[in-house]
Amino acid sequence: MVFLPAMLCNDELYRPQIEALRDLVDSIVLTMAEATMAESAMAVLEQAPPHFLLVGTSYGGSLALEVVSRAPSRVVELWLMGCSPGPHNDPVAARLRNDRVHRGEFDAVVEELATTIACEAGPYGVGTTNGFRRMAKLAEYRLAEPA
Repeated sequence: MVFLPAMLCNDELYRPQIEALRDLVDSIVLTMAEATMAESAMAVLEQAPPHFLLVGTSYGGSLALEVVSRAPSRVVELWLMGCSPGPHNDPVAARLRNDRVHRGEFDAVVEELATTIACEAGPYGVGTTNGFRRMAKLAEYRLAEPA
């Protein structure tokens, strides 16, 4: 089983599922950050087994659709969560958010995103948003490493 997490997320996103499925399937989490969706899909296919179950969340779900479009015979089953195929519903806002990150406002953007991914008043809200903040901090660290 190949898991493709949401943007700024990592294997922490899927730990409960991986643990619950440990006796049934071998799992890997692939975090892609190639320049294009097509390049990311090709990187997934290079690292994935010949045939696999594919799980994607948000950006990872959109990436999963790209993977399936490139190699449908390799993907045995597909599970998509919280993704929207097609163009971004607000590309101007996405570009502005990206510009803010490049201007050094990463923490502020992460905080804004954290407040939209879960209802903090719900039973898992605080843990979910704090988990996202942790994962985003690790992503920021990886992005800052020299190439």
